[in-house]
Amino acid sequence: MALDRISASQNLEPNDGAFGWDDSDLERSITDRFERMVRRYPHRPAVKTHEQELTYDQLNQAANRLARRIVTAQGTRSEPVAILMKQGAGMIVAILGALKAGKVYVPLDPSNSTERLQSILADSQAKCIVTDDPHKVHRVGCAQILDFNELDAHICPDDLGLTPTSDALLAIIYTSGSTGVPKGVLEDHKYILRIIRAYSENVDICARDKLILLFSLTSNAAHANLFGALLNGAAVHCLDPKKRHITRLATWLTQEKTTIYHSSASFFRKFAETLRNGEQFPDVRVVQLSAEPVLARDLELCRRHFAPECIFINSFATTEVGPVLQYRLALGTPFTEHVLPVGFPTKGLRVGLVDDDGRPVAPNTTGQLVVQSRYLSLGYWEKPELTVTKFLPDPEGADQRLYFTGDLARMAADGCFFHIGRKDFQVKIRGYRVNTGDVEMMILSHPGIKQVAIVSQPGNNNEVCLEAYYVAAQDAALTAAKLRAYLRERLPEYMIPSVFVELDFLPTTASGKVDRGALASLNGVKPESETSFVAPRTVVEEELATVWMNVLGTERVGVHDNFLDLGGHSLSAFQIIARVREIFAVDLSIQFFIDVDSATVASMAELIEQVYRRHKEQFI
Repeated sequence: MALDRISASQNLEPNDGAFGWDDSDLERSITDRFERMVRRYPHRPAVKTHEQELTYDQLNQAANRLARRIVTAQGTRSEPVAILMKQGAGMIVAILGALKAGKVYVPLDPSNSTERLQSILADSQAKCIVTDDPHKVHRVGCAQILDFNELDAHICPDDLGLTPTSDALLAIIYTSGSTGVPKGVLEDHKYILRIIRAYSENVDICARDKLILLFSLTSNAAHANLFGALLNGAAVHCLDPKKRHITRLATWLTQEKTTIYHSSASFFRKFAETLRNGEQFPDVRVVQLSAEPVLARDLELCRRHFAPECIFINSFATTEVGPVLQYRLALGTPFTEHVLPVGFPTKGLRVGLVDDDGRPVAPNTTGQLVVQSRYLSLGYWEKPELTVTKFLPDPEGADQRLYFTGDLARMAADGCFFHIGRKDFQVKIRGYRVNTGDVEMMILSHPGIKQVAIVSQPGNNNEVCLEAYYVAAQDAALTAAKLRAYLRERLPEYMIPSVFVELDFLPTTASGKVDRGALASLNGVKPESETSFVAPRTVVEEELATVWMNVLGTERVGVHDNFLDLGGHSLSAFQIIARVREIFAVDLSIQFFIDVDSATVASMAELIEQVYRRHKEQFI
């Protein structure tokens, strides 16, 4: 299907202000609001990529043609239609076309494996798929394939007049969340409309704005920028970071005079590394970061490249709710904390904290985030048991529901929330409850750390082992020993990870979150020892090396390898002491492991041999 090109300056109406929202907008539909924008701004640019540009009228006509083709193939009954297309204008046309046909769209990521695509298609029960890669779809398998590239340009481009209700199902968004287990989140029209209304009013989106879309269109994170533009008469600039090198983003922002920037915090840090000192983006009036903790140094990076009056927003969101909390401030505002709060509830939501028994917690006490609203996701596709555990009816009997996010936070006296981490990231280590988010925050406080993710794994003797995967800043010259020493001054010993692994980057999901499942699959990758491996040289060293290997669960131990660098902790120290007493009849002090930085097999063997020498001298 050919997508026409236009000039960016073609036929702009003089009235390019904001198109307001009211409560009645939330009782209509996405397609109704979009078609009103088409009638108001037919010749304004709606979508732009490096290859294509479409006005609102052209985008609407292309979507109408596709919608008629879908109706011809599948009728008008509400049912899932899969979309497997590369990121760009064509996929946006496909999303709108599916909605205009009264269907429920299921976006698929072309980079996913055939097995995952087959799994989602089977679970969603989509019988029709729109694609620009029919060869890939033939491998995946689907009953009805609509080749986007072969759609007839002579199909009637007029609106179909199929207007869904606000509670009609809109999309099934498959997310792996934090657990790695994919599930389809159900979204209706009023759910998206609530998100876009809150976003539009929070940053004052109007038809003059140009929003950059850096999130995958297969994720819920893309909704704010895609529909935030198209439901306000603004333009969405769609960039695929997988195909366009991040070094080109600066030029794109400058040339296109982008006004609203939104990405994950980690993507922004990578982008900032490509910028020259003093490089400025004067047209950007809003910078929003989300998907992971936002640090004070991210704010400093913004201050270097964006105007002081630019609004900075830290956003916390879930696929089931959309944006839940937002913290905003002008870039010129002083800020002294290490981690930014996630702020205050977005419009249309009430947010609270509860303990494990569901009781509200006091201010400055950690609890689980619970959201109350009538604009939540409908739940999980074909998973009623999971839905009833996460979504509960309002105990006050109102037309609202409660969603238990599984995220931990604390609330200050002024109502500002601070995100702590995931409830399912809490682990028990030697009897202590540990929130891995706390460990991540402390590691991130090191100036040489750009990113970090903690993964818990079953360790030796079925103990829980924390593994830290991190990305170091350029020229940081960090080592596991240096990080461990830094943490020993700030954390209890049981909270210090057993393993530190440096990576060039942390894998992410389509929504920009760290893919912890991919990290967990590394399954205890051990860093190389920072000292050259020296094999045991004496019988005592050989015996001790065997003890250390068995207790620490490692394949080899050199005589100069440090106990802490091998993942040792107090419990394993006591286990080694017990084994040494059994084998050598020598009582070692725990101070050997605590006070001596060079706690090695060699130094332990020397202590044992000293005891033997003293004992021998007593009987000469």
